[in-house]
Amino acid sequence: MTDILEKDRRVAEIMAEIKAILEGSFMLGLDRITFDPHIMAGQACIRGMRVPVSLILNLVANRKTVTEIIEDYPYLEPEDIQQSLMYAAWLAPEQVFPRRYEKVG
Repeated sequence: MTDILEKDRRVAEIMAEIKAILEGSFMLGLDRITFDPHIMAGQACIRGMRVPVSLILNLVANRKTVTEIIEDYPYLEPEDIQQSLMYAAWLAPEQVFPRRYEKVG
Protein backbone atom coordinates (compact mmCIF):
# COMPACT_ATOMS: atom_id res chain seq x y z
CA MET A 1 0.00 0.00 0.00
CA THR A 2 2.84 2.40 0.77
CA ASP A 3 4.31 1.76 -2.71
CA ILE A 4 1.03 2.89 -4.28
CA LEU A 5 0.92 6.00 -2.11
CA GLU A 6 4.54 6.78 -2.97
CA LYS A 7 3.81 6.42 -6.70
CA ASP A 8 0.72 8.64 -6.38
CA ARG A 9 2.79 11.24 -4.58
CA ARG A 10 5.49 11.11 -7.26
CA VAL A 11 2.91 11.45 -10.06
CA ALA A 12 1.48 14.51 -8.30
CA GLU A 13 4.98 15.98 -8.01
CA ILE A 14 5.67 15.41 -11.71
CA MET A 15 2.37 17.00 -12.70
CA ALA A 16 3.18 20.00 -10.51
CA GLU A 17 6.60 20.29 -12.18
CA ILE A 18 5.05 20.18 -15.65
CA LYS A 19 2.54 22.84 -14.67
CA ALA A 20 5.34 25.02 -13.29
CA ILE A 21 7.30 24.64 -16.52
CA LEU A 22 4.33 25.63 -18.63
CA GLU A 23 3.45 28.58 -16.44
CA GLY A 24 7.04 29.53 -15.67
CA SER A 25 8.10 29.96 -19.27
CA PHE A 26 5.54 32.75 -19.64
CA MET A 27 6.39 34.27 -16.26
CA LEU A 28 10.02 34.49 -17.34
CA GLY A 29 9.03 36.34 -20.49
CA LEU A 30 9.85 33.35 -22.69
CA ASP A 31 7.02 33.99 -25.10
CA ARG A 32 8.80 32.23 -27.96
CA ILE A 33 9.01 28.90 -26.11
CA THR A 34 5.78 27.01 -26.72
CA PHE A 35 4.32 23.67 -25.70
CA ASP A 36 1.70 21.84 -27.73
CA PRO A 37 0.98 18.12 -27.34
CA HIS A 38 0.30 17.97 -31.10
CA ILE A 39 3.69 19.44 -32.06
CA MET A 40 6.80 17.37 -31.42
CA ALA A 41 4.92 15.37 -28.76
CA GLY A 42 4.72 18.38 -26.46
CA GLN A 43 8.43 19.19 -26.39
CA ALA A 44 9.45 22.78 -25.80
CA CYS A 45 9.50 24.32 -29.28
CA ILE A 46 10.15 27.66 -30.91
CA ARG A 47 7.03 29.75 -31.65
CA GLY A 48 4.81 26.73 -32.31
CA MET A 49 7.07 25.46 -35.10
CA ARG A 50 8.48 21.96 -35.30
CA VAL A 51 11.80 23.25 -34.02
CA PRO A 52 12.49 21.89 -30.55
CA VAL A 53 14.52 23.91 -28.10
CA SER A 54 16.76 20.86 -27.74
CA LEU A 55 17.84 21.27 -31.38
CA ILE A 56 18.89 24.86 -30.75
CA LEU A 57 20.77 23.84 -27.60
CA ASN A 58 22.52 21.04 -29.46
CA LEU A 59 23.63 23.43 -32.20
CA VAL A 60 24.97 25.95 -29.68
CA ALA A 61 26.70 23.17 -27.72
CA ASN A 62 28.41 22.12 -30.94
CA ARG A 63 29.80 25.65 -31.39
CA LYS A 64 27.41 26.91 -34.05
CA THR A 65 27.15 30.68 -33.93
CA VAL A 66 23.84 32.53 -34.01
CA THR A 67 24.64 33.63 -37.55
CA GLU A 68 25.32 30.04 -38.66
CA ILE A 69 22.12 28.78 -37.05
CA ILE A 70 20.05 31.47 -38.75
CA GLU A 71 21.73 30.72 -42.09
CA ASP A 72 20.77 27.04 -41.69
CA TYR A 73 17.30 27.81 -40.30
CA PRO A 74 16.26 31.13 -41.88
CA TYR A 75 12.85 31.10 -40.19
CA LEU A 76 14.56 31.46 -36.79
CA GLU A 77 15.48 34.78 -35.24
CA PRO A 78 18.27 35.67 -32.79
CA GLU A 79 15.69 36.08 -30.00
CA ASP A 80 14.60 32.44 -30.53
CA ILE A 81 18.13 31.28 -29.78
CA GLN A 82 18.45 33.63 -26.81
CA GLN A 83 15.21 32.41 -25.27
CA SER A 84 16.23 28.78 -25.84
CA LEU A 85 19.36 29.41 -23.79
CA MET A 86 17.37 31.26 -21.12
CA TYR A 87 14.91 28.34 -20.93
CA ALA A 88 17.78 25.86 -20.53
CA ALA A 89 19.33 27.99 -17.81
CA TRP A 90 15.99 28.11 -16.03
CA LEU A 91 15.76 24.29 -16.14
CA ALA A 92 19.39 23.65 -15.17
CA PRO A 93 18.94 23.85 -11.37
CA GLU A 94 16.74 20.73 -11.54
CA GLN A 95 17.66 18.26 -8.83
CA VAL A 96 18.12 14.61 -9.69
CA PHE A 97 17.64 11.95 -7.08
CA PRO A 98 19.23 8.64 -8.06
CA ARG A 99 17.21 5.51 -7.60
CA ARG A 100 18.51 2.90 -5.25
CA TYR A 101 18.39 -0.56 -6.67
CA GLU A 102 18.30 -3.55 -4.42
CA LYS A 103 20.09 -6.70 -5.38
CA VAL A 104 17.61 -9.48 -6.06
CA GLY A 105 18.40 -12.98 -4.99
